[in-house]
Amino acid sequence: MVGPSSGQSAAATQPTSAEDRSFERRSIRKHAILHCHDRVQTIVIRDISVGGMKIQNAFGLLTGDPVKIELLTRRVLDGTVAWSIPPYCGVKFNAPLSEDDPLLRT
Repeated sequence: MVGPSSGQSAAATQPTSAEDRSFERRSIRKHAILHCHDRVQTIVIRDISVGGMKIQNAFGLLTGDPVKIELLTRRVLDGTVAWSIPPYCGVKFNAPLSEDDPLLRT
């Protein structure tokens, strides 16, 4: 997606309706660790779906960056940055979660 530096507003670069998303999102608030560019950042997962998540407090990420999200349970989810408008980013999972994944029930 096009970032805000191209002259578009932040609202124009994020999905704005359920029609723009392939999977139902569930609002959550889970702390996690983001690994990218040989750096570690503390983040908050704000919503999650079978196909990805929205994270908060992630900085220095660009569309296409590979990331690892480490939950406090030590579970690691691999993904790719789909969009980034600091302090938020959308992450698409490399492998979708199963419909009955415990993360989707929180």
